[in-house]
Amino acid sequence: MNTAVSYNPEKKWAMHHSLKVSLWIWLAFAAAFGVLLYFDQTIIAIALLIYLIVRTVSSFWYERYKREYQNYQEEYYELFRDINDILGVNRGVGQAGFDANTDEANQRQIEEEKKLLKELLPKNKDEMTRRERWQHAILSERYHATAEPMKLFLMYKADYPNDLDMDYLIGKVLLEKNNKSGMTFLKKAFRKFNLILPICELLIDYYYRLGDEKKLNDWLNQKNIFTSVENEAKLERVSISLNDTLIETSLSEAWMQDIAEQLRQVEDIKAAWICEKIVNHYPEYPVYVLAIQKRGWFVDEQKLLSILNSELDLPDTTIVITLHGKNKKIAKQVKKLGNQLDLYKKSKFLTPFWKKPAIE
Repeated sequence: MNTAVSYNPEKKWAMHHSLKVSLWIWLAFAAAFGVLLYFDQTIIAIALLIYLIVRTVSSFWYERYKREYQNYQEEYYELFRDINDILGVNRGVGQAGFDANTDEANQRQIEEEKKLLKELLPKNKDEMTRRERWQHAILSERYHATAEPMKLFLMYKADYPNDLDMDYLIGKVLLEKNNKSGMTFLKKAFRKFNLILPICELLIDYYYRLGDEKKLNDWLNQKNIFTSVENEAKLERVSISLNDTLIETSLSEAWMQDIAEQLRQVEDIKAAWICEKIVNHYPEYPVYVLAIQKRGWFVDEQKLLSILNSELDLPDTTIVITLHGKNKKIAKQVKKLGNQLDLYKKSKFLTPFWKKPAIE
């Protein structure tokens, strides 16, 4: 969900290779320049030097322009990935991923989504997991598999009221039909940091279609304010260090119970604690830090983190770390300052008979 700054070894190799080539060219020209001066060919030597300087400067500006263009492309593609996250593509629907260069990848993704939808349609909601319920609702609306997609959205929302992505989708569908009741859902969804920009874009389009110039300008200003600090705000939401300040979480009891219930389904987790990280930009959108203790030494830490980051529905921005991983010092702070989640799995066989429900 978040935009992370990634290390690209290919770019670093290309930069080093380019520097080596430029160095060898300079050395070769320096040798040629010296030979020409030795044989009193001053004019040719000066012309050669001027050519080398012009070539180096032009090459430098070309490489700079090329890097800026590549960065622009990456940011452009990242925007589509963020939108896909919200619309469900990267939330378990399809595995083809986003590929702006080929129609083949998009067609393959569509086929996978339709195949998944065909498998989900015969099931009732009690037979589906939370992820499958989400996939069923999104894909049914996308491929018109049901006459009432909004009914599926609202049923999902009733069972999972903390899922702000669904509030966004319901609001989006309603506003696209010029139904202003979508505002109620978007107001809830606006509490999630990653939804600020998509909601701004959605409301700009809505008020443009209505011809409401005042509200259109208000949301254009809101968007401009957000984009001016967006990169800095995103950066402090994707990383954690010992220099960060952690505090006790303000997360509601309902949310903590929801997270605990999801974590109980993961066999490799023994215990978990959650707290908050103080951020400079948009502090009203909290950043949560979830520290988990894995069950046993032989549990694959990276695989476990991957499952937690992709499968769980966590509140807005949540950074997940392990108690004995590379962030163990930070995890110990979380354990000390945060709230411990109740992961105790109650067994009906251990429940005293006087607390068991009566059989009707």
